[in-house]
Amino acid sequence: MNSDAESHQSAASGDAGSHGPDHDQKGPGVKLPPPLVFVVALIAAVAIEAIWPVSLSESLVLRYLGVSLCVLAIIALIALGLMFHRHKTSIKPWEPTSKVMSHGPYAYSRNPIYVGFCFIAIGIGLAQNSLWITLSFIPAAFIVFHTAIVREEKYLEKKFGEEYRRYKEKVRRWL
Repeated sequence: MNSDAESHQSAASGDAGSHGPDHDQKGPGVKLPPPLVFVVALIAAVAIEAIWPVSLSESLVLRYLGVSLCVLAIIALIALGLMFHRHKTSIKPWEPTSKVMSHGPYAYSRNPIYVGFCFIAIGIGLAQNSLWITLSFIPAAFIVFHTAIVREEKYLEKKFGEEYRRYKEKVRRWL
């Protein structure tokens, strides 16, 4: 998910790489904010749940697990936001990035922010005992992959070249 973080900090200008990491102005060209995609998917799942409810289980353990997953994901997202701030690079995928983030959670996933969004959707679904809400992360992740991650990865590879290619070889896109 470094592409989400890196791409959140990235820029998709056609010649960004030729001017060096500090001179691009455009970012990866992401037009659809990934958090909005996840929110819309959750709202759609809530609407489907209202029309055709499908429960997971009456287990309180699942509900507590869902709440815990949400809390942990939110804490992780806040920490990632602070990490971007400390490194003075944008977390927004439509703005330029100044570096390849490859430490912390980015040593395990190129897109930990998007993974966090997935965990929040899953956690809400478990807490609400709703199959539809739990599964809402699937279409959201699919859309984010095609509208953000692909652009972010192209941008990062063009801007950072071999450094990003080595990172991609070493770290998985999701988990």
